[in-house]
Amino acid sequence: MIYKNKKASSFLDGLTILGFLILIGFLGIVIYDVFGDINTDIQNDDSFDNTSKERIDDLYDRFPSWLDGAFAFILVGLWIVTLVFAFLIDSHPVFFIVGIILIIIALMLAGIFTNTYEEWVASEEIAGLELNFPIMNFIMKHLLETILVIVASIIIVLYGKSRSSI
Repeated sequence: MIYKNKKASSFLDGLTILGFLILIGFLGIVIYDVFGDINTDIQNDDSFDNTSKERIDDLYDRFPSWLDGAFAFILVGLWIVTLVFAFLIDSHPVFFIVGIILIIIALMLAGIFTNTYEEWVASEEIAGLELNFPIMNFIMKHLLETILVIVASIIIVLYGKSRSSI
């Protein structure tokens, strides 16, 4: 992630954030879908007592809000950490060109993954499950804008700080 002697690594952190968001977004919905199937099987199985069934059902009901909050927390946490490390890096305007290239790559990937996500959640197997994750669903459907804001803030921190403060 952060390498002190690599100036362009802050831009790579934007790609890392993108990767984590995509991983959590897709895996969260898949896990919820699988957990729903398991919960249905447990609720229909007479070998489990009612207390166990109630606890599993409660866990299934609370999972989306927990994961949604964790997704938002991870996004904000990674963003803050990246900004702090970007501030600590001595930057030179020459690396701005490398950063622009990496930003373009990140935005292209974000656009591709946004379209992929929207097509995936519209499929029959997953349809409707994303509505249980309002924060995650919003961010995944607006991933391009989210990454744009993140990398723009990295640029502001990298090149907007005073040269005398270092």
